Amino acid sequence: MERRQHGDPRRVPGHRRPRGRRRSARRPEGVVSRAAWARLVGGVLAVTVVVAGLTWVLGRRDGQVTSFLATVRSQSVDVGVDYPGTVTQALVAPGGHVEAGDPLLAVASLRLAHDIAEGLLPASTDAYQVAEDGTTTVLAPAAGTVTDVLVTRGQYIPGGEVLATIDVSATTYVEARFLLDPTDLTRLAVGAPVTIALPDRHRLQGTVSGLAVDNADAKAVVTAEVAAEALADGRGGVLTQPGTPVVASVRLAPQGPLSSLFEALDGFRQKVAGL
Repeated sequence: MERRQHGDPRRVPGHRRPRGRRRSARRPEGVVSRAAWARLVGGVLAVTVVVAGLTWVLGRRDGQVTSFLATVRSQSVDVGVDYPGTVTQALVAPGGHVEAGDPLLAVASLRLAHDIAEGLLPASTDAYQVAEDGTTTVLAPAAGTVTDVLVTRGQYIPGGEVLATIDVSATTYVEARFLLDPTDLTRLAVGAPVTIALPDRHRLQGTVSGLAVDNADAKAVVTAEVAAEALADGRGGVLTQPGTPVVASVRLAPQGPLSSLFEALDGFRQKVAGL
């Protein structure tokens, strides 16, 4: 006798009934997914960064001016004597280095000897020493390099003449001349960064320490005094001696609504370059 199986005769052990497919919920029209929003925001940010970068680069190019004439210079001092006389000694030559107080020249003066005999002995100073025989020894008033000696031994000189010139140490700077549009004058100020290119293409960094402006054919001719530590301490060697021609490039201040951002980026770039 056949035994009836309890339960659902259509159910086979180990087999599951297939379920119906779930319907996916459709997003209402006009609603943007998060991924789309992320792509949109990323694209806008990328375009903004690219435009800002190009604006910065173009602004930097437009904001850089190169000198049409630039020369290394230094503060100089002239030396001489008050009394006329004859040069008896020339103790230095152009190009020689002297320290403050070093003897440069000796001048014998009959008029000075007469005044001394009359009891009118001039007092010695840091610039010269006076002997009782009427000889004046000219001294270097500061350390530096002798650039000119305008007399020779045995030469007669009148009183008050310049006998030699000394370029004072640690006062070297660059005198650079730039041609600017009058509208750009406000963008150049004391403290502006300057790059100095030496004849061997070595570059030094400096800043504008002084400005003078003149006009020429509707243009502004700006004469800038540029200070640099490498010039003052002589690290550039012979290529930073007074009279050396160089090229100076000055950075004008940025202008426009993004000027503050550009200044911050420039400052960050200079700090990174200095590391």
